[in-house]
Amino acid sequence: MDVDLNFRLLNPFTRKCYDLHPLSPYDSFEDITTYVETMDHMLVAKAILDRDPSHSLEFKVLIIMHGERNRLAFWKLGDPTWTLIPDACFFFNDIIFFKGDFYAVAIYNINNDIYLVNTGPHPNVKRVGPHVKLHGTFAYLVDYMGELLLVQRFRYYFKEQYVTIRMSISKINLEDKTYSEYKPTEGHSVFMGANSCMTIDPRKYPICRKNALYLADRPLNISDEHVCKDLWIYDNLAES
Repeated sequence: MDVDLNFRLLNPFTRKCYDLHPLSPYDSFEDITTYVETMDHMLVAKAILDRDPSHSLEFKVLIIMHGERNRLAFWKLGDPTWTLIPDACFFFNDIIFFKGDFYAVAIYNINNDIYLVNTGPHPNVKRVGPHVKLHGTFAYLVDYMGELLLVQRFRYYFKEQYVTIRMSISKINLEDKTYSEYKPTEGHSVFMGANSCMTIDPRKYPICRKNALYLADRPLNISDEHVCKDLWIYDNLAES
């Protein structure tokens, strides 16, 4: 994104760019106007698609925007503007496209709640998952071999910066709104970050550890002194 809020997506593997509609500060986006001049590169915390644009340009984009709260908005080819989801006023940590639907996780009171994101004619969010007890300051939604996982990251202020000290993994059951502690044993590694979460088979990439969580993002905060700057590898079996 440039200073004029022209918005592009880059495929890191093919290097192909896709132009999206600019994120202009419309009236419905009034809470982001204070960020335009000084923090244009931090307006969007995350963007996900519902399909591969190299196969079809009829994709839809869902984003988390920085502002007074982390708000949700979406756009698809042919839309004249981005659509802000009106009742999505929670502090959203992460979004995912999972089994044909968009989902989001947000902090509410002392829990992380899972929401179904409706991007149809009457956009809204609806809580569909369990109240997962808050164990960390950041949360990630992961599609792990067809299972929906919620990974929580706990950080601690140490030597004038925040460092990650613990991870918590929960398996989410959307049908009966329950969750349970989960320890993946299939051997796959998970890369988590602000751009995307990917599951990797170490048999194809031997440099990756089995059953490991790779923390590869640098969460954006308004004050740089509160930024968590560590990159981390969490061995799920050894818990370290």
